[in-house]
Amino acid sequence: MVTMKDIAEKAGVSAATVSRILSNKATSIPISAGTREKVLAIARDIGYRPNVFAQSLRTRKSFLVGVVLWDLTDPFFSEILRGIEQVVDQSGYTLLLTTAEARKDREGMCLEKLSTFRTDGILIVGGPKSTSAADLERFGVDRRTVVLVDTRAEGMEVSSITVDNVE
Repeated sequence: MVTMKDIAEKAGVSAATVSRILSNKATSIPISAGTREKVLAIARDIGYRPNVFAQSLRTRKSFLVGVVLWDLTDPFFSEILRGIEQVVDQSGYTLLLTTAEARKDREGMCLEKLSTFRTDGILIVGGPKSTSAADLERFGVDRRTVVLVDTRAEGMEVSSITVDNVE
């Protein structure tokens, strides 16, 4: 794996300079256009890719959105998933998909797994008639970062999207 240190050595600059250039943030330390171009060319040529896990430690954002899909084989949920993927991708996030396989116990395993990744948000798509605050708390999920889609929340305030089949 190529690091900023590798780029710095090839460019003859410090790793801090490489970091400033690659992050493209304003800095009070002047960097010449020539140095900037050289560093960017080296990074491109040797295949540098940012380490998103290292970035998430610094920014406290994972840029991950988790989805617990109740039933992947249901065309209704598949269409919802397609829309979620498009929005997540356009927003610069990465989607982590888990499927509950239409089982409440597996839904809990999915929530627990997603919480270990420190996702920035979780969408619970479909499922039993309702999800409880206890379910979310038991698996370490912050209800402020959850959106329920086509399911309800029991005894808690949480963002949700439901379909009104009557209207």
